[in-house]
Amino acid sequence: MSWNGSTGLGMEFSEDCVIEDCSLMCNNYRHFNPYWHAGGMKLIPANVRCTVRRCEVAFNFGSCGIWVDGGWEGLANKAMRILDNVCHHNGSTGIFYEINGGGGLIAGNLCFANQGIGIDIQAHLPDPTANEQPRLWVVHNTVADNVEGFRVADRNGWQILRNVTLVNNLI
Repeated sequence: MSWNGSTGLGMEFSEDCVIEDCSLMCNNYRHFNPYWHAGGMKLIPANVRCTVRRCEVAFNFGSCGIWVDGGWEGLANKAMRILDNVCHHNGSTGIFYEINGGGGLIAGNLCFANQGIGIDIQAHLPDPTANEQPRLWVVHNTVADNVEGFRVADRNGWQILRNVTLVNNLI
């Protein structure tokens, strides 16, 4: 999935899907707004228990490699798994896990030489029906030679980041 004008792969309203062993390269060559929707892949909204595994995501112009974006309340992604991917030489962040319903696993990824952050985790939407918010585990990842290695950011207000555990990452 390469040389697409905006995005290599998009996914929405999916449950228990697996994306694996893909190459997503040189997307967004038409330079669409990378803060809206462009890059290797963008998974928004309402994906549940989906997995992105063993993909190489690289050389995407001015944009993210893998972008998991929850969208808005009621349509958030939940329990997503980003496993064993290689994200490099993207024009922005390698892996961006933004505004999700909580939970999930980001593990075994290698993010290097991205022009933004290696792995960026921001703002989860609370689930009003849950007694306890699910935990996001970020484990055994390697980030190197990016503009910034890791960022875990709370946006305050309704987008509060909770229950994120980073364990045994190499930065």
